[in-house]
Amino acid sequence: ETEYPNYKQLYAKLDKDAAVRNLTEAIQRVKNEEFALFLETPYIEYFVGRDCSLQQIEGTVGSVSYGIAMSQGSSLQKYLSAGVLSLRREGSLQVMRAKWWNEQHAGRHCPNHHHIVRPTPFTVRFGRVNMLFVFLLGGIILSVAITIYNYVRKQMTIEDRNDFRYFLPTLMREVRTLFRKQATPANPSPELIGQA
Repeated sequence: ETEYPNYKQLYAKLDKDAAVRNLTEAIQRVKNEEFALFLETPYIEYFVGRDCSLQQIEGTVGSVSYGIAMSQGSSLQKYLSAGVLSLRREGSLQVMRAKWWNEQHAGRHCPNHHHIVRPTPFTVRFGRVNMLFVFLLGGIILSVAITIYNYVRKQMTIEDRNDFRYFLPTLMREVRTLFRKQATPANPSPELIGQA
């Protein structure tokens, strides 16, 4: 019995005659009948990688993680945890899994099967990060343009606001004024002049 409604609905639709005694029988039924096998993803990938007449449907029904067990208080725990997290973050676990699980043990490559290394949620994809910076830069440019527009509109006289022809000259006048203020050196105090 499960508490998940999706699993309950799936179980209710299963044919009661679909039960099999073992995986060998299940694989034979998949090959010879119109039979779909629900199984943990690593098992399915194992069988599909070794038999070109089988295929896996994209997507998973659920997600299960595996762990490493050790005695409580073990001094290795922090080192193993840090190592596994580092390998996962770099995407190395997925690369090693593809190499040893899919390539080394398959022995042959099926012409229509493509083994794709799917990065974990912790693996950073350059394209996605790149797009984030593009949107961020676009937002900054847009906000600066709006700020400049509002500043110049406030500097314009009431009559000038109704005629857009005065916008650009007003903008240029404000920019020149800003640069003149920055280029003009501050007047030194009389005490400093007397000391020189």
